[in-house]
Amino acid sequence: MSRAEPEAVAAPPRLRRAARTAAVDFYYNAWPFLGANVAIGLVLLAAFYGSIFIGPWLLLLVAASVVPAAGTMRMATRLHRIGHTDLGDFAEVFRGRGRILLLGVAQLAIGVVLAVDILVAFAWGSWIGTILLVGAAYGIAVLWALAVVAWPILLDPLRDALPIRTRLRLAFIVLLIEPRRVAGLAIVAGLLLLASTLLIAPILTFSVALVWLLLAGYALPLADAVAARLERTEP
Repeated sequence: MSRAEPEAVAAPPRLRRAARTAAVDFYYNAWPFLGANVAIGLVLLAAFYGSIFIGPWLLLLVAASVVPAAGTMRMATRLHRIGHTDLGDFAEVFRGRGRILLLGVAQLAIGVVLAVDILVAFAWGSWIGTILLVGAAYGIAVLWALAVVAWPILLDPLRDALPIRTRLRLAFIVLLIEPRRVAGLAIVAGLLLLASTLLIAPILTFSVALVWLLLAGYALPLADAVAARLERTEP
C-alpha cells in the first residue's frame, strides 16, 4: 500500500511534523538526494561564475537550473507516495515533461521581472515607486506561495495522468482554500532557502533537496484533502 492511500482523505500534517519527516526521509535517502542537490549546485555555480565572465549567459544558466530542481522534486514526490526513490526518478523529467519545465522557466522569468521592478522602484524613490514596490513584492509573494504547492502537484506520480491544466487548477484552489497553511509553508521554505543561500555550502549540497522533501510531504497531503473536499461537494 502506498503512502498516498491513507492520506488521500486525511487532514494534512502539521508543518513541524512534515519538517521532521523530511529530515528523516533525507537521512535514509541521503545519497540520491545529495547527488540531485549537487547537480543543482553545479548549475548555480556555473551561473555565478558565468555572470562574471559572460554576463548574458547568467539567465540561460539559471533557467537551466529548472531541470535538476524539477528532477529533485520528482524524487521527493515519489518518495512520499511510494516510500522509495533513486536517481532514475530524477531522470524522468527528461521524458515527456517539456511543458512542465517550460512552466518553471516562465516562473523564473516572472520572478526576474518582478525583482527588476523592485530595483527600479527603489531607484525612483517617489510615490509611484512605492506603488510599484508594493505591487512587485506582493507579486513575488503570491508567485512563491503558488509555487510551493504547484510543483509537488505537477510532479505528483499519482496525478501523472491528469492534464497539466487540471493540476495547476488544483494548486490555485489549494492556495485559495488554505491560504494560511500555504503561507506558513512558503515562509518556512523561503527562510530555509535564504539562510542556506547566505551560508553558500548548504544550498550547493543538501538544502534544496531537504526543502523539496518538506514541500512534497506537506503540500501533497494538503492537496489530497482539498481534492477530497471538492469531490464531496460536487453534485
